[in-house]
Amino acid sequence: MTDSNASASHRLTLVTRAECELCEDAERELRRLGADFELVDVDGDAGLFGRYDEYVPVLLLDGVELAHAPLGNETLRAAAEAARRRP
Repeated sequence: MTDSNASASHRLTLVTRAECELCEDAERELRRLGADFELVDVDGDAGLFGRYDEYVPVLLLDGVELAHAPLGNETLRAAAEAARRRP
């Protein structure tokens, strides 16, 4: 039996907000690294707002927090690599 998700990547999410310089920096670095990720606005999701309002940007891998602000280049690189690994 073959697992159809065997080659799937983990889901990387960057929780951000408008006019957040740290968020823009993290997004730019993830793009530079070629990471496949989803952007989510913390202000548009009550659940995320309750958890992460004061901590953006926040990196989630499969919905689990990896790190929050400030996000250094090493953290972003490690997250991008983790997202590429098979689940």
